[in-house]
Amino acid sequence: MDDLSADLASLKIDRAAPPPSRGWLKALIWLALLGALGAGVAVAMPHVEGMIFKTPVTVTEIALVSPAQASVALTATGYVQADVASRVAPKVPGRVLAVHVRQGDKVEEGQVLLELDPADDQAAIKAALSEVAAARAQAQSARARATVAKLGAGGSGATGQA
Repeated sequence: MDDLSADLASLKIDRAAPPPSRGWLKALIWLALLGALGAGVAVAMPHVEGMIFKTPVTVTEIALVSPAQASVALTATGYVQADVASRVAPKVPGRVLAVHVRQGDKVEEGQVLLELDPADDQAAIKAALSEVAAARAQAQSARARATVAKLGAGGSGATGQA
């Protein structure tokens, strides 16, 4: 029992000793706060920087140059040829009414380059319509002659027999 009393006496709490230190926990909290603050600064800095700092301006000098100093003569012989050349042609023949681009302009697919005069097409349509009307008139005339021929053949044969 003495051993038991000695063991129980060793389990006694010492109230004079200071509590265990939790300094590592405080350091971890401060480290997390500093990290969050650094991330916030990194995200906000480009937006704030544009408002605070102005764009640097470079300064240059203007010099007066006389025409004698600036005259450079370049002499060359030959000709200039384009790297890329495109040939454009309409799908139907006709006279050009209006041109919407100039030589050397950049164009996009579907852009109207020029307009053709519709007078030739309208004249061709009118001629075709008149040919249709003439053909209909000829057909109607042929039907009328056929009807007259039937009536004439039927009527003269009946009178000839009577």
